[in-house]
Amino acid sequence: MLYVKLAVRNVFRNKRRTFITELVIVIGMIAMIFIGGILTRMSVGWGDALIQTNSGHLSVIRSDYLELKNGHPLDLALTRYQDYYQKIDRLPNVESCTAKLDVGGIIVADGRATTFFGYGLDLSRQKKTLPKAFQNIVDGKGLDPADPSGIVVGVGVAKSLGKKVGEEINLTSMAISGRPNTMRLRIRGTVKNGEGKLDDNLVVMPLDTAEKLVDVKDFRASEVIIRLKDDRDVDKSREEIIPALASSGKNITVKTWIDMNPMFRQVKGMFDGIASIVVLIMFITVGASVANTMLMSVFERVEEIGTVRAIGMSSRGIVLLFILEGLFVGLIGATVGLALGYTITSLAAWIGIPLPVPGTKELYRVRPIIQMLNLEISVGLVILMSVLASLFPAFHASKLAPAEALRKN
Repeated sequence: MLYVKLAVRNVFRNKRRTFITELVIVIGMIAMIFIGGILTRMSVGWGDALIQTNSGHLSVIRSDYLELKNGHPLDLALTRYQDYYQKIDRLPNVESCTAKLDVGGIIVADGRATTFFGYGLDLSRQKKTLPKAFQNIVDGKGLDPADPSGIVVGVGVAKSLGKKVGEEINLTSMAISGRPNTMRLRIRGTVKNGEGKLDDNLVVMPLDTAEKLVDVKDFRASEVIIRLKDDRDVDKSREEIIPALASSGKNITVKTWIDMNPMFRQVKGMFDGIASIVVLIMFITVGASVANTMLMSVFERVEEIGTVRAIGMSSRGIVLLFILEGLFVGLIGATVGLALGYTITSLAAWIGIPLPVPGTKELYRVRPIIQMLNLEISVGLVILMSVLASLFPAFHASKLAPAEALRKN
């Protein structure tokens, strides 16, 4: 208890230097919480959008589909997707599943032409599996089972063709027989996903329409998308689904939504890299500040150190005293930084931070997410770094001989 009292007294002995050190720690804490909240929101938000609009939690595909789909994807598609529905629907953690058939080709309208890449969705199951598939509609409406000739196109497709909602276009795709097949379809809505290349080529249609376009009659699907009831452990659910599909063939596999979206993995890695840089800067800044404060304290208290050593305090006691001082510095800075960081980040989440949408002139509001894990990591890192930074000054002070210390004064 004596060491604790001495440590607290020594922390506030030089109030100006302590204030500057605490200010550095507080600013670092606020930066870690705030930037972590933004990166978490961008990562979680994008992931949630992919799950609810396009990928679901899991996808059943042929094991070689991702590698070879750019060749002739119809040859790699699943057949009789209704059989997969029956097997997957029995599983306890499955909310719903739906079939998706990838198609591509050329669009021609009034002398203009452009390529397209898109897919057909089983609309009888789409709303439960991909509830936000058409949330980014900017004009018109999403797909409707009662309107098989209605399609949704990217805003770039409509612009390049000079077409509006309600007008018709010709889609030509390579049928499974190897011959081109053309259908005349009507634009039901235009969608904007914020990705220029995707918006310039995207076409979404009912699954039955996609099957007619590529002339397949055996209920083919590039993938069966699965939405889970509980998504806290997607990998565990994946392992439970694989045995249920064993009778479907050895070349059938189940991929997570991250596997199906490699770009997300790359961007998530970039976000993690940014977070690591922030933490590293925080480590260096806090460490240097605390170490400087403690070293200055040692130099100023040489006589005091010599006196307490002369009256019986051990070298281990000196080390403990300075470590406790570093611990208290870290605790004070972490507590204040946590309170301010939480308040500022919560306020930013309520207001929203305007950031530009890549490839456009539009702005969207990012609302940081405060996760308990991020707060715990921030506090833990600050306290740990404060203690580590006090070790060198502590050992330096412990090596001062009593007589030598008193003589220096």
